[in-house]
Amino acid sequence: MRFSYHWLQTYFDEKLPEPKKLAELFTFHSFEVEEVITEGDDATFEIAILPNRRHDCLSHRGIAREISVLTGIPLARDPFREKVPVWNTAKGFTAMVGDLEGCPRYMAAYMHGVSVGESPDWLKERLRAVGQKPINNIVDATNYVMFELGQPLHAFDAEKFAGEGDTIKVGVRSAKEGEPITVLGGAEYILNKNDLVIIDGISDSPLGIAGIKGGTAGEMTPHTKNIIIESANFNSAWASHGRVSSV
Repeated sequence: MRFSYHWLQTYFDEKLPEPKKLAELFTFHSFEVEEVITEGDDATFEIAILPNRRHDCLSHRGIAREISVLTGIPLARDPFREKVPVWNTAKGFTAMVGDLEGCPRYMAAYMHGVSVGESPDWLKERLRAVGQKPINNIVDATNYVMFELGQPLHAFDAEKFAGEGDTIKVGVRSAKEGEPITVLGGAEYILNKNDLVIIDGISDSPLGIAGIKGGTAGEMTPHTKNIIIESANFNSAWASHGRVSSV
């Protein structure tokens, strides 16, 4: 996985060791650094994260904590220790889980009045530094959170949900054998009962393959005004068994 030196520096007030020195510390004490790439005034580390450390080090926050231990430089900030405002639950919006083994926890938030457009330059630069292509401010924000904190997110166009009056439901269930889905990019897949899908809770139609790829049914457009943001924990053991077949 790629990590940006400048991005990691944002976690510290004290100047970090130079990229080459930092790479040596990782290689001798934590993880193998496969490559250090210098682009402009930033450097990118290609780090091989071991399976037993993926739960806490597949993010810039996790690597920053590792740096703090290796160098003795204290963290100046930790997003998980910052207070965040409490959101009110949107009236008529609910989330449901039909497979607790495959999805132990599913959370979603409803946001209205968004404007889809370009991301600010600083955000585009951070995503490019780790090999990601900026798309728009909503998608880029979800990707930023994943690379910053290690929690994948996905956003759906709320207006594309079936709805019953003011009621909107999003959920998770096991796929039906032979159930089709078209994912972002246009590829079509045939699902089986070992797959887990995100669904429109009212129409029961699949919106994405859980933890793998979003579907076109809930795809955002430049005209999207209301979104549903998904934050879930999918069972990794289940995920390793899931299979999809292309049409």
